[in-house]
Parts: sequence; structure tokens; C-alpha cells
Amino acid sequence: MSLELPLPLLLAPLPFALYALRRRGWKFLLPFAAFWVYGLALVNAVLFPLHLPEPGVGFTYASRWEQLSRLYHYHGLNLVPFYFGNCWELPRPCAIGILENILMTVPFGVLYPLLRPLPARRIPLLALGVGLGTESAQLLTMLLIGSNYRSVDINDTLFNALGVIFGVGALRLGQKISAFVTFRAPARYTLQMNPADPQVFAALYRQHLPTVYRYLYRRVGNAAEAEDLTAQTFTEALDGILRGRFQPGGNFPAFLFTIARRRAADFYRQRPEAPLDEPGSPEPGLLAALEAREDIRRLQSLLAQLDEEKRELLRLRFAAGLGFAEIALLEGKSEAAVKMNLYRTLAWLREHWEADNG
Repeated sequence: MSLELPLPLLLAPLPFALYALRRRGWKFLLPFAAFWVYGLALVNAVLFPLHLPEPGVGFTYASRWEQLSRLYHYHGLNLVPFYFGNCWELPRPCAIGILENILMTVPFGVLYPLLRPLPARRIPLLALGVGLGTESAQLLTMLLIGSNYRSVDINDTLFNALGVIFGVGALRLGQKISAFVTFRAPARYTLQMNPADPQVFAALYRQHLPTVYRYLYRRVGNAAEAEDLTAQTFTEALDGILRGRFQPGGNFPAFLFTIARRRAADFYRQRPEAPLDEPGSPEPGLLAALEAREDIRRLQSLLAQLDEEKRELLRLRFAAGLGFAEIALLEGKSEAAVKMNLYRTLAWLREHWEADNG
């Protein structure tokens, strides 16, 4: 008895998944949909149709060991790499079989990195994992249902892995050709961009360098230290992107300033006597007053009376220029709570500023 994969049933959730991920943009949704369809096709090609044993028909096995022994005896199990047996006695079918095993996993190598950034060092492991996964799934399925309806060959694993590597290589080559033909570094980061792309990260660096430096300078009060911490922040951000800790579609400013805050905290732990941070502009109405040194000292005195949470809120909003949504993500609070806290802080500063100035 044969059992087919219920493809329509497994395709039905795809529109709902696309709707749930609609904020990721079409550059993510298109490869996601393609990978969903390809994954079902791969499972169908590797495992289906399932040939379930019927009573009184074919072989029955007393144990799984007997099943494996019979599979090996009839050349259905090969664990010797590059051993093809009598395959080359019919060179054309043999070559077609090898080519099919390679081409079967090329789409995996093309589509997977579009969904999840893939460092070069992980490509061989991914390829080997896919190859082992396909053959292991066949073997385990046959043992589960008690039917030797397929062959298991280590060479298929190697050719499947080679197909993944070819797919990744084709994707990288296509991306380089596309970048060469239509080179234009993006001015600003969008949710659909892949931050692991060198051009995109360069644009992110140019976009956020001033605000990160300004924020860190307000924290440490020293230009040289702020420059060093800024460089460390972007280096750690790039390493985190390559390691998959940040995905396309995430909130990059929040990711970046999480690192910047951690670097500033490390700086204070190492140098507890760091100078009082130079204040940012709490609101436009105070800009004129900041031109006088006496007013600056007065404002520093007011800021020193705030707790660290409120001072950090002012840094993130006015020195770093972050939006309420990004600050809320960093602080683990709602946007409404962040806005209320900021407005109360500004009101307190305004009230005491006016009181000190008569």
C-alpha cells in the first residue's frame, strides 16, 4: 500500500504564515514562500510515496537488524564513500542519478541564506547536515514502517551536500554580479536589507556613527574614550550579525545601542571615577541658555539630581536621537511608559530651571 504526501494540506498554512510575517517585506516573504514549497517538494522526493507493508505480501522481518542485513545484502545500503558498485556498467543512468542528487539540494543552498545570514565557515556544516538528513530520514523511515522501499547510500549524502555548496556559491556569485552591475550604497537601512551584506553594514555605520559617538561621549565625557568605545560597539555589532544574533527585519538601532550601553557600563566598572557626563539638550527651549557657561553648570547640577534611569532616558532620546519605540525596546517598557517618564523628567527640569532663574 502506498501513502502519498498530502501536499495541498501542507500548503494551506502558507498564506497565513505570509500574513503573519508581512512586516518583514517582500524581499523576505518571496524566499520564505519559495523555501516552504521547496521543503515540501524535497520531503516528497526523499520519502514519498511510502510503501507500507501488507500482510502476506513481500518480506517480513523478525527484527530491525534482519531488515538492515537484508538491505545490505541486496546492495540497498552503502556506507563506503565513492564506491559505486556496478553503477558505471550503465554510465548514463548512473550519471543522471548523481546529477539529480546534486540538483535536488541546490535550491536549499540558494534560499536558506536569504532567510538567515550564513557565515562562510558554517556552509560546509550546513551542507553536510542536509546530506546526512536526507539519507538518515530515508533509513529511519524504512526502519519505522518495516519496508525496504529505498536504498541508502553515503554517496547520495556527499552529492546532496555538494548541491547545497553549489547553491550557496551560485547565490553569492549572483549577489556580487548584481552589486557590480547596480552598485549604489544605500543611504539608510530598511527592514528588508541584510545587515551582513558589507555594503549595507557600511551604510549602517555611516548612518549611526554620529549618534553612537554622541551618546558614548555623553556617558564617558572624554572624546578619545568615546571614539574607542564607538569602534568597539560597531565591531561587536558586526560580529553579532555574522553570528546570527541580529536578523534582517529587526530593530537595528535598539540592537546597536544595547551594545553601546554595555560598553559604557564596562567602562564605568573599569574606571569608577569617570567624569560626570556632559549633558545633552533636554528640550529646544533650553538651547539658548546652554550657550553660557554658568547656565551649563546650572543644568549639570540639575541633571546630577536625577537618578541614573532618567539621565539615561535623556541620553537615549536627545544625544542618541532614538525614537520612543527603540527606547522602549531597550528599557523593556511600553512606549506609553517611556513617553510619560520623559515628559515628567522634562517638566521637572523646566520647573527647577525656572525656579533657579527667578
